[in-house]
Amino acid sequence: MRQVFRAVSGETGPGRAARTREGGVADGELGTVERIPPARHGGDRRCRFGVSRERPLRTCKAAGMKLQLRYPLHATPERFWEVFFDPEVTKRLHLEALGSTSVEIEELTGTPATGVDRVIRYGQVPDAPGPVKKLFGSEVVTTEEGTFDPDTGIWSFSLTPATMADKTHITGSIELLETGEGDVSGYEQIFSLEARVKIFGAGPVVERFIEKQARDTQDRAAAFFDGILGDP
Repeated sequence: MRQVFRAVSGETGPGRAARTREGGVADGELGTVERIPPARHGGDRRCRFGVSRERPLRTCKAAGMKLQLRYPLHATPERFWEVFFDPEVTKRLHLEALGSTSVEIEELTGTPATGVDRVIRYGQVPDAPGPVKKLFGSEVVTTEEGTFDPDTGIWSFSLTPATMADKTHITGSIELLETGEGDVSGYEQIFSLEARVKIFGAGPVVERFIEKQARDTQDRAAAFFDGILGDP
């Protein structure tokens, strides 16, 4: 029987993710990735048209960015969540693997068995393009707020930058999927992220930067956790 273990997070890392065609996953890859591209009507927006007596009515909805990354997991879900929520591991992840300039655990309550609420605030100096630096500054400070539900096995989170918080909406998820049949079984980690940026003239540029940053961060985090979970 196939079991699914879900979770949502803003952390994970070099686990060689490979691009696949939309809706598919490359066989035999250690890491795979699927990106769902935005619709191409009028740039980064989906539009529909209506007709009134006086003039046509046009309404548009930002398409945003959707990203999915897959990594093999060499541990049980119980062991992964135990390590994932360890506050010392979280600090090491940011300062050693992700190159964060600072990390502060503002809230951490509960356990994976009873449910976890966690709030983290961290700073990073990413290799951002000029327009992004102009909007957000050279150092980006982000607050991650998440909740783990032991009944569903889902860690749900949001990422909020200190600058342009009202114009940036980012959410993500991690899913631990059991793979294989019979005596040969294992797990893979599926990281998903969605971002919508409502900044006139710069939304698509910022969304592409968020995608690039997420790929790099998740690759680094996946490799970091592999190193810990591989220890006896």
